[in-house]
Amino acid sequence: MADHRFSLSLIVLLMVAMAFLKGAIAADYEVGDDYGWDVPPSNSSEYYPSWANRYEFKVGDSAVFNWTGNHTAAHVTNQADYDNCNTNATEITLYAEAGVRVPFTTEGFHYFICTVGTHCEQGIQCYSCR
Repeated sequence: MADHRFSLSLIVLLMVAMAFLKGAIAADYEVGDDYGWDVPPSNSSEYYPSWANRYEFKVGDSAVFNWTGNHTAAHVTNQADYDNCNTNATEITLYAEAGVRVPFTTEGFHYFICTVGTHCEQGIQCYSCR
């Protein structure tokens, strides 16, 4: 009888541990899903924020930027630089190769823009990636 209770307790403990681990597993999110990182349909500045709002990003998750053609994914540090498509932001991390995986190492909003020509103004920007 004691062995049965021990086994049952061990199973319950393992189930609780698995539930905690499931929430701790990091995920990769392809920005724009199958559409990728490109000038959105109708140059919509809401395309990527709408995409991002479908997900709940956590520290440890990553945004994966895939594109064809001439684009970049630049991580700007504040909303003002994002809103103004400031490609000369003093603190900017620029990723110039498609397929780049950008991990979220801090909580809060993360702002991404394309720095090529007028692409940012045409809607290649994502601020809800948090």
